[in-house]
Amino acid sequence: MADVSRTYQYETIPTGEKKEHTDTEAGYSVAYPTEWTICQVAFNAQIPDFLSAVELYDAGGLLRASIYVRSNPAGLTLEEWIKAHDAFFYENPTEEQVIGGARSLVAPLNFDKQPSPLAYLQHGQAVISIKGLATEDFEAVASGFNLR
Repeated sequence: MADVSRTYQYETIPTGEKKEHTDTEAGYSVAYPTEWTICQVAFNAQIPDFLSAVELYDAGGLLRASIYVRSNPAGLTLEEWIKAHDAFFYENPTEEQVIGGARSLVAPLNFDKQPSPLAYLQHGQAVISIKGLATEDFEAVASGFNLR
C-alpha cells in the first residue's frame, strides 16, 4: 500500500487583508487571514450541547484555529460550565482576557504544556470556545472576534 501520510509545514501568518465570517445564529463574527479557509463543521451529536463550529485551515491544509459554540441550557456560570465540560482546562494556569467584548478564561498552554491557547467565553445561553494551534494562530482569531 502506498504511503498516503501528509507532512504539514507550519507557516507564519502573513500580515495583510482579512476575510470575515459571520455566524448570525450564534451571534458572532470573526476576521481571519485571507490565506486561510474556513470550513463549517458538521453537526456532531457526540459533543454535548453542540450548536455549531468552524475550523480555519491555512493554504497547506493545516488546521490553525477553531471556534465551537455549545449551548448552556442549565444556565451555569462560565466556570461551572468549564468544570462540567472540560476536565483538563484547569490543570494549567488560566488567565482572564476580554475577547470580542466579553470576559473570557484562557489557558495559554495545552495538556502537554505546549503554547496552544484555548479560551472559553459566555454569550447569552451559549459558551464559545476559541482554540489556536499556536499562540499566533489564537491571537489572529481572537483579535478579529466580535460578539453581535
